[in-house]
Amino acid sequence: MAAGWNKLDGAKALVDSGIDGVPDFYVKPLDQRLSPQDLELHAGEQEDEVPVIDVSPLLDSKPTSSDRSKEDVIAELLDASERWGFFQVINHGIGSDLTRRMLAVAHEFFQLPLAEKMVFYSTDIDAAVRYGTSFNPLKDVFLDWQDNLLHRFLPERRDQPHPWPTKPSAYELIAGEFVDQAKFLARHLLRALSEGLGLGPDYLEGEFGEHNVALRLNYYPPCPSPELAIGLSSHSDVGGLTILLQDSDIVGLQVKVQEKWKTVRSVPGALVINIGDQLQQIYSNGKLKSVEHRAIVNADKARVSVGLFYDPASDVRVSPIPKFVDTEHPAAYNPCVFREYLKNLYSKNLVGKELLESQRK
Repeated sequence: MAAGWNKLDGAKALVDSGIDGVPDFYVKPLDQRLSPQDLELHAGEQEDEVPVIDVSPLLDSKPTSSDRSKEDVIAELLDASERWGFFQVINHGIGSDLTRRMLAVAHEFFQLPLAEKMVFYSTDIDAAVRYGTSFNPLKDVFLDWQDNLLHRFLPERRDQPHPWPTKPSAYELIAGEFVDQAKFLARHLLRALSEGLGLGPDYLEGEFGEHNVALRLNYYPPCPSPELAIGLSSHSDVGGLTILLQDSDIVGLQVKVQEKWKTVRSVPGALVINIGDQLQQIYSNGKLKSVEHRAIVNADKARVSVGLFYDPASDVRVSPIPKFVDTEHPAAYNPCVFREYLKNLYSKNLVGKELLESQRK
């Protein structure tokens, strides 16, 4: 362990620390650590796998399977969103060259000298670009074994020059292209879910208002004792839809389905999609699922992932869609302004679905 290394240093950067053990403030409580069964998920086969869906019929491109219609895909997406809250998509329109370059530039960012990354270090949750460690190091009692860069694209900043990291030099070009294409995919997925719910294709997009988009780069260094630490604590995503790009050769994402953890195995060329709290809790009145998930670490290899969050506008008051509320199905959750929901997230530790449950009537 580097001399004098402490929790304050951990709140700045993990990857540059030079530690050779797991400091106490990274050792998770027993009830949050991996069980032997969880560790075995890497090697063992699973009875159920996260659904993999070919979404080419949604994108006005030539379907890869002539017997599958747009309606078939919508039905598959809705079923996966209701049962799993997670699914993988293939033939999604984002080319393999771009995803490869996006992962490469993410790796390159985290290998920059600490001083160059610390330019973006901030504890301000409203910062457009924010670098740090763990999820919320000022509130987390036990830190997560990761470094991250959160890059937010907010509608209210459109009239101001948008800040971009200048290093790596290719970041703005590559990340900008990836964000544009991922937003295109997110809109089509949201339209499909809206149709599947019987709302009409533009309904949910309209409810989101002038949406928020954020890009999060996650870096999980090798961990000397992976059974003691967690890369990202169990949580559900707070917003609308999440699109996740993962390193293809290292597993690390696990989802909780029927109280059992399942590893999301890499499918060549696939992106992982998951439902956020706003689509579960209020818009669909619990019909769709936002599911707990976490990132685990390993002793041998660093892993990178890139997540795009497609969320409602900050000032949108999210409330139950009337179609899903009646005498037999009363509103299960209290309405909220999305900005306030997000602030509540950063005022607490990242623990399961506690934030969502706190919104129950």
